[in-house]
Amino acid sequence: MIFKKTSKAHLWALLCFLLSLASFSTCRAEEFRLVPKTDAAFPSGKFVAVQGNAGSAGEKFLLENLSILQPVEVTLLSNAPENDLNLQLSKFDWKKAERSGSTKGSGSRTFQIRTEGDLKILVSSPQGEKSYQLAVWVGDEIKPPMPPAFVAKENFKKAGTAGSFDLGNPVLWVIALLLAAILLVLLIFVFRGKKS
Repeated sequence: MIFKKTSKAHLWALLCFLLSLASFSTCRAEEFRLVPKTDAAFPSGKFVAVQGNAGSAGEKFLLENLSILQPVEVTLLSNAPENDLNLQLSKFDWKKAERSGSTKGSGSRTFQIRTEGDLKILVSSPQGEKSYQLAVWVGDEIKPPMPPAFVAKENFKKAGTAGSFDLGNPVLWVIALLLAAILLVLLIFVFRGKKS
């Protein structure tokens, strides 16, 4: 078998390309997508639970397509209360935590949040490799009651003109007369000042 002689520049370019592909696939492999499913144990919402071992680099989880109308609860459990496991919730950047906490002393850490879009969850252990359990509950969308934007003519007349000026109120007449008097005095001073 005979190979054609290639230049060193081509070999370096090929090597750089292969290394960039390997680093990209390695970065993507660190992220695990969580897919909550309906569970008979929970009357509403969806649930997902995972367990594993986390080190100082941490394990990354991604919870996708959340609605601001859905309550979300994220709970991290350690095997022993003295284990220090960190739970970090981020919106956009893995390095910038919107919420973070530790299981040290209690053995668990829970966050209840609402967010739109994706939620990034990072579980790490500064004490070295420690086992953990992560549970995520995503509630059903809560639709707040909205009053209608339009009111029927009959209902409007029954309710009266709430929020409008009541022309029969003597306090409003007194305030209006005082404002008119103040305006008249100011106008007199302005015109007298221009004549001199």
